[in-house]
Amino acid sequence: MLAGGKNSRIGGINKSFLKLKGERIIDSILKTFLLLFNEIVIVTNSPDEFKEFEDVKIVADLIKDCGPLGGIYTGLKTMSNDKGLFAACDMPFLEEGLLRKLLDISENSEDCAVIPCEQAGLQPLCAVYPKKALAAIEKALSEGRLAIRDFLKDFPCKLVNVNSKQSRAFYNINTPEDLRYASSRAEFFS
Repeated sequence: MLAGGKNSRIGGINKSFLKLKGERIIDSILKTFLLLFNEIVIVTNSPDEFKEFEDVKIVADLIKDCGPLGGIYTGLKTMSNDKGLFAACDMPFLEEGLLRKLLDISENSEDCAVIPCEQAGLQPLCAVYPKKALAAIEKALSEGRLAIRDFLKDFPCKLVNVNSKQSRAFYNINTPEDLRYASSRAEFFS
């Protein structure tokens, strides 16, 4: 899970700990992840904030200030599996079926990233990345190319079309307005 952002658009509050329908976003995501994974890694710039999660591996970004691509790099370097599903910590509506679909497709796509694609475009912050991507990520980071979409131009990807119901999973909370909207639409998104 990628939890290293600065949270500046929401007043510096760690988005992972925002509540929606009485539950913190991180707790909702972890419930879903625990159904799917034996190992869960949270990549963050503030490991002390996540100490309460004893069954989760908490790691600090290995390369600071490189955004989500740096978080994916750290996750790939520190996880024990050959590939991992990465999701942002501010996606309260992730659902097991979609994640299983991405993981199943990744079984036959070992040398490429598995990226969901919807009407709004690619969703690289809820995708499967293989450890084989490390060299390409290191190259992008060393060149100052921090955008995941730029990196994906240089690394093989399998795009997975998702329907409009599945695309609800990609809704993320960046601002107080996003949180209010998600709260008002929580039943719709569920």
